[in-house]
Amino acid sequence: MPASTSDNDWTMDVDLVAMTHDTPMPEPWRCNMTVEDVLGNKHTEFPNDSHNFERFVKSFPIEPCRLKKGTTQFEQWQADNLREGQDEWYPFASEAEWETVHWLVTNVGQSAVEEYLKLDITKSRSKLSFSSRYKLNKKLNKLPTGSDWECEPITVKGDRVDRHGKPLTEEIELWHRNPVKCIHELIGNPAFKDHLAYLPEHVFGNIEETNRLYDEMWTAEWWWKIQESMPRGAFVAPVILASDKTQLSNFGSDKSAWPVYLTIGNLSKEIRWRPSCHGTVLIGYLPVAKLQCFSKSVRSLEIYWLFHKCMSKLVNPLVAAGKQGVEMTCADSLIWKIFPILAVYIADYPEQCLVACCKENQCPRCVVPPEERGELLETRHLPHTNIFTSITPDILHQLHKGVFKDHLVKWCTTVIGADELDARFNAMPDAHGLRHFKKGISGVSQWTGKEHKEMQKVFVGVMAGAVNNKVLTVVRALVDFIYYAQFQSHTTTSLNSLRVSLELFHKHKDIFVDLEIREHFNIPKLHAIQHYIDSIKELGSLNGYNTESPERLHIDFAKEAYRASNRHNFLVQMAWVHNCLPSLLAKPPKDPDSKPVTKQGTTEDEDEQTLTQPSPSTPSLTPAFYRIAKVAPFRRMVAELETLHGAIDFVPALSTFLKQLNPKSRIEPSCYDRFNVYKKLAISIAPNRFLSSESRTSQLWATCAQPHEGCKKPMPAHFDTALVIEDLGVYKAKECLMEQVRVAQIRVIFLLPPQFSSHPTPLAYVEWFTLLRHFDTTTGMYIIQQSTHAHHHNTSIVSIEQLVRSCHLMAKCNTKIDPDWMSDNVLDNAPFLYLNSHFDIGLFSHIKM
Repeated sequence: MPASTSDNDWTMDVDLVAMTHDTPMPEPWRCNMTVEDVLGNKHTEFPNDSHNFERFVKSFPIEPCRLKKGTTQFEQWQADNLREGQDEWYPFASEAEWETVHWLVTNVGQSAVEEYLKLDITKSRSKLSFSSRYKLNKKLNKLPTGSDWECEPITVKGDRVDRHGKPLTEEIELWHRNPVKCIHELIGNPAFKDHLAYLPEHVFGNIEETNRLYDEMWTAEWWWKIQESMPRGAFVAPVILASDKTQLSNFGSDKSAWPVYLTIGNLSKEIRWRPSCHGTVLIGYLPVAKLQCFSKSVRSLEIYWLFHKCMSKLVNPLVAAGKQGVEMTCADSLIWKIFPILAVYIADYPEQCLVACCKENQCPRCVVPPEERGELLETRHLPHTNIFTSITPDILHQLHKGVFKDHLVKWCTTVIGADELDARFNAMPDAHGLRHFKKGISGVSQWTGKEHKEMQKVFVGVMAGAVNNKVLTVVRALVDFIYYAQFQSHTTTSLNSLRVSLELFHKHKDIFVDLEIREHFNIPKLHAIQHYIDSIKELGSLNGYNTESPERLHIDFAKEAYRASNRHNFLVQMAWVHNCLPSLLAKPPKDPDSKPVTKQGTTEDEDEQTLTQPSPSTPSLTPAFYRIAKVAPFRRMVAELETLHGAIDFVPALSTFLKQLNPKSRIEPSCYDRFNVYKKLAISIAPNRFLSSESRTSQLWATCAQPHEGCKKPMPAHFDTALVIEDLGVYKAKECLMEQVRVAQIRVIFLLPPQFSSHPTPLAYVEWFTLLRHFDTTTGMYIIQQSTHAHHHNTSIVSIEQLVRSCHLMAKCNTKIDPDWMSDNVLDNAPFLYLNSHFDIGLFSHIKM
């Protein structure tokens, strides 16, 4: 800890310490950077996985400065309640009343709340401490709230005149909050204490400093450059703004809202865009005005002018704060002098052009001539802000919807025809977590980002064989680019791969001109992707600035708030709801012995159990835990396994496994034995630093066909494929994963009966595919086939410790797909198969990096 001269002063003596690599037991990686961390460089080591690369951190060099201790708003409110003798649920009578109020505020309109409180059953049984909406609102006003909302009326004078010859006017309202106070609330929230950074840092994947890492904003270049220009004792709060106009109702209403969101780069990106964490706040509603007082010829231009006028009013407090700094009590209870600087503006393409004051056929970041947009090219008042470079890439609209769906898919459909494309999608083998387009894609009328992502997972395999190698190279290059761009943590190597994919596309893109599908490539969204690498280096990985995040926030900040209003003068009601909602959602923690909550926020299923199997000799990529049903849903004889699951060599495979498990045992399995059989198994996947520091799970299903029963439709059999370590004894975690695993199809998941031997984990009967030796450079995928001997599948029984993760296989087709190939038989009928490298980003990173 820093030395202190008094109880209220903290002195930070900061020296750069040479990076070392001698920690025998590394501490878990943390996304935050505390005062103690500023004192020198940290080294954190991940488990022995080539993708859990080590982090060598060089902190920003700063001069010693003195920080005073302060009290956060929450601490002050808590102390006041304690002094007044209030309990943790104040101003509500109990936890049950808190839950009732939470439900009323977030789900019920104002008039419906009044009706609910007047019901006899509510009065007699609920026994709430308030009896009317008015009294409820008084209690809500006692909660600690954020900065106050202000309504600023704006009179717009048009160029049209009324019958008396006077100019027509329109009265509009701008609802906004002070962004500096909102920043203070975020950076001073004790819940974010372990997720905040106050200084930039340079992170490397090796001690030689040749492999730079980019993930959080504080690991990129922009913050480092800005901090160098700051005076002694000054610290930067990178301001991130996002705006997106949205409809408030999907049922015939013409009412819209234009929310403006604010968050800060000091906060970890995994926290700031998670709605339940409230790391992003609403700072204003821009007016959605039709401006009928103007003639049609100038109306659009005046709407643009109104946007800039309102935005200038909204961000005006940032001007003085960015120049002079503001003392803020941060989450660590220290008073820092914060300089809020606008760093990022997140918007879709039309709003990007609106912010940058350019036409919608131009680039909002650079001055490229329109005729050169398809070629590979080598807010003035806000301090330290370049509004053009603050406009970040938009993966949702530029890549998923733009370059991929609106352009690449259309070009390829023209090449092979819609019928052939649909047939190939229809014959795609099913897998858990993968959408199966049973009727193809030509009939899909409503497209969202989710559908675009699902198409990308199989699109290269769909096009393979149907088009020539040049077209396939362009397809693979663009899909690879989309996957690299979605990495949550980048390295010098991954950025180079991103660049190579873009160059490969531009090298071969003229094939679509030769096929007379395109005349040019002067496409704004295609040009925009050239700025991706610069943005990552300046501001960190792009998942922290995707427009999907603010669109998700519309649910809480716009649509649900609108539903909670009475639909009349709704903006003031929406503002009031959001002023008290964060405090209302900050529920005190329950008993620590309560059930654990998963990453998705739901408790684990009661019919499943989580078992941990610690083993010092087990490689890091094998399951650290698995989740399976407490009670096996089936108990089946060997004959049933052979007919229902296709496990025709189950007995010989089990005999081999038992001999390896206990060579001295004389017990032999027979066709009369019964086994507890499971439908699915969930195994953990080791953290992948290209994705996230959090571990993920992979579900593996092995279910036989289900006949028609009542209203339930018949279900075909489903047997997932997985990457399996064939021999744990020779596996080396630091070496390339793909060189040490084989693909296998899981036919049965079962427990070993106690009469044979004891085994700590469930087992799986698998059918092997050939080794991963043939890599096709055009598709970027491995080519495999069924592993057989004398026309029989090579099979084994393996422990689930050998299962690494799920995977997906696709048929290697010719120019026309075999009409007999369907989703449920293509793995058995296709002579050659692709290991789908785009099944998910985690598998993609293992194959490509």
